Amino acid sequence: MTSPKNQFLADYHRLRPISNRLGTLAGEKITKPTVVSEGKLLGLWQEGRLALESDEELNALLDHLVHDGHGGAKTPLEHITAKQLEALGPEATRVHAALCKARLNLYLLTKCRPGLGWEVMDIWRNEKLLVVDEALSEMPVAKGFMAVMRLANMGEWCFNTGLQGSTFGPQKLETLHALMVASPLVDIAPSDFHPNAFTTEQNLLWSRSLLRAWLRPGSVKLVTIPIAVGGKKMRFIAE
Repeated sequence: MTSPKNQFLADYHRLRPISNRLGTLAGEKITKPTVVSEGKLLGLWQEGRLALESDEELNALLDHLVHDGHGGAKTPLEHITAKQLEALGPEATRVHAALCKARLNLYLLTKCRPGLGWEVMDIWRNEKLLVVDEALSEMPVAKGFMAVMRLANMGEWCFNTGLQGSTFGPQKLETLHALMVASPLVDIAPSDFHPNAFTTEQNLLWSRSLLRAWLRPGSVKLVTIPIAVGGKKMRFIAE
């Protein structure tokens, strides 16, 4: 009988290549004006070109452009056609739906599962999630690491939409006092404040804010807003 761990890994290794292919198809739909526009908003456009300092930054930017950065009503992922999905096999539609719903968010590492991945807590919902990714389980981080990830939920487990083993964010829960949210979102009631409930435009603002605060922390100004999450007062990015 297959153990849950082995079944999760088998599912992950079967579905992850489909996710990667969908990411490639979506990437082909990203336009240069969008790259320039989002690069400027994220503080990454300098002297007429993208000024990236690492492959990790490039991965974060591409993930953002595929899922959030766009100039119209649809994201590059949502522009993938039914015919393209059919060509990738019967499970592509399921993976595509999970990717389209994936939102950049903050997660607290609660347990490392060697050879499998991480158990994390969605800090907004107090929801426990299993992130399957063997590379993550080998990272030298401990309980309390606060990661910024975009998770595609496959039911009993999730996977990070970025490169395998990639994540970023503050390493201690205490640093979450600088919670990163764009000022146009601060009027949202705390009970409704969750990326999965955001409109397309709100989600775009949220993603930009998280990325700006991580990629170029010196370019943002933090102000205290009286919204309590988990008993703590959080700080928000002011545009």
